[in-house]
Amino acid sequence: MNSRQIDSFLTTARLLNFTKAAEVLILPQPAVSRYVSGLEEELGVQLFIRENSRKISLSTAGKAYFDLFQRFSLEFSHVQNQLARSSPFLRLGYNTGWNLSDILFPAIQHCKRQYPGFRIELECLDFKDLVDSVSSKQLDAVISMENYLIQEPDLNVERITSIPRCIIYSELLDGFHDITSPADFYAYDFFIVDDSRVKQICRDTEGIFEPYRFVPRFVALRNLDTVLACVENGLGVAVVDRWFGDLSGRGLHSMEIDDKISIAFGRGRYSQLPAAEAFLSSLKSLFREETPVMQQND
Repeated sequence: MNSRQIDSFLTTARLLNFTKAAEVLILPQPAVSRYVSGLEEELGVQLFIRENSRKISLSTAGKAYFDLFQRFSLEFSHVQNQLARSSPFLRLGYNTGWNLSDILFPAIQHCKRQYPGFRIELECLDFKDLVDSVSSKQLDAVISMENYLIQEPDLNVERITSIPRCIIYSELLDGFHDITSPADFYAYDFFIVDDSRVKQICRDTEGIFEPYRFVPRFVALRNLDTVLACVENGLGVAVVDRWFGDLSGRGLHSMEIDDKISIAFGRGRYSQLPAAEAFLSSLKSLFREETPVMQQND
């Protein structure tokens, strides 16, 4: 159950029309129907009596849950406003698999010095879930790949740095000892996370390997853990960035390729949360003032 499901239900219940609810929520009508159906499935009840495609009414259970969720939404907004007034608070998400302690910790400390009482919550999610969580206001801001975030019309996106990319592979890979350059990976499967934008991801990655005179053979998998499991067991390779977590602990090797990826900070387009702006400012200062090792990634 999430806030998008609840908002879709409440708006549809007020208007008794899925199409009008979709217009108010600025969402496709099928998406609103899907959110409401998902909520009904989780609750195990029918919230609406659907007489036909255009005429609906609240069921007995729907009326009860409408009152409940309406009270919840009002109380939730009240608590959010109280927290916003009391001290700077930021809910920040970033990509699953990244190790950002060297970056986030100094930025957090910088904010705490500037804004006494500054608080932050962190959450690691896959690409799609990051964007959805900002849109549904479950997160205030995210750090992710710029080329992914800029495709979202509801996000205000600002680049903060760029980082090198590399190929990860295992000693269990057939022909491991013969690999000396990125060109030697031409015969292996390249695992990627299945995503709504997987075709764009493939096209972007294909361009990286043009100088090495081959086109990668992509295999889309369900999630990052599955990608890593396949790479660890020598079934193929994957392209990751240098912020990816500890590779040595997984028995993996990495080889840098001639490519960098831009990293950006995204928050709601109409959000003016002071904590998010303060944290973004701290990140910018960090990347400007870092050591030459970090500056070469900018």
